[in-house]
Amino acid sequence: TITLLGINELEELIPIIPSLIKCEIELIDSLKSNINPMRAEIQTTLEHLIPSIQKHYPQFIPVLVQTLFKLLTLSNGSPNINEENNSSSTAEIDDVVDCVNLLNTVIENLEEQYFQFFLPTEQIVMKMLHETKNNKLKKALIRVLGSLISVLYLKNEVNVLKEKSKEYISIILTFTGKEYENKV
Repeated sequence: TITLLGINELEELIPIIPSLIKCEIELIDSLKSNINPMRAEIQTTLEHLIPSIQKHYPQFIPVLVQTLFKLLTLSNGSPNINEENNSSSTAEIDDVVDCVNLLNTVIENLEEQYFQFFLPTEQIVMKMLHETKNNKLKKALIRVLGSLISVLYLKNEVNVLKEKSKEYISIILTFTGKEYENKV
């Protein structure tokens, strides 16, 4: 219901956000794999809740981020993320890409508040980036790296920003170079 209503326009639902977050976490904890129709609904609900959590319940941000990490961990276990067949995007790959895009949405909404989650996010994204052969997923993961750079910039972490920018550019060039070689 929340996914259809859009909680941000319904101020009277603000008090139930903690209960909704608890339900979402319990649902995610019950998931055994990424191949679950509930996962998409959970993601959509979380996406609607992000601005309200940030505005009214910032203490739940760490819980939200850990929940996304759990979804990504489930996604990373999907066998199809390692398939090279990029022309036919499976529903499973689309689900993983949606999960990565949701993470990116959270990062973009939280901006410098996301800094405390920089390192674990980078570790998960880098692991997935190195393990996948799917170009659609690689592109989504690279967008997350760009958002992480923005977090460093907004947080005014100049030295880390310089270091990570060089590292990420090198990684992006490596992956786009491989993609280019495969097309030739």
